[in-house]
Amino acid sequence: MKAIFLVAMGGAIGSVLRYLVAIFIKNIYVGEFPWHTFTVNVLGCLVIGFIFSCSLQNSSFENIRLLLMVGILGGFTTFSSFGLEAFNLIKQQQFFLSITYILASNIFGIFALYIGYTFHKLLN
Repeated sequence: MKAIFLVAMGGAIGSVLRYLVAIFIKNIYVGEFPWHTFTVNVLGCLVIGFIFSCSLQNSSFENIRLLLMVGILGGFTTFSSFGLEAFNLIKQQQFFLSITYILASNIFGIFALYIGYTFHKLLN
């Protein structure tokens, strides 16, 4: 139960942080490129890389990992988790698998978005 609470609390914090960063970026940049999402994703990757490195040196890191990596960064951006998983595959020298994961996640993710969008349009 404690783990669920940590993840839920972190998720709420991360979601609010994402919203605040998006508002801030949208107020300083006007254009077509989605800088707000790009910024959140890159920041999430930066922070998860730092926290992941810290976690390797501390075996009693589980509660902090749940709060920060799964909760806050999960609410802030799931792209950070995607980046970490791809990085771990590369670190394990699973190069083909990492490229497959990166390409498949992006291609199928965008395709699934299109299908969901199109399905909704067909219903209306």
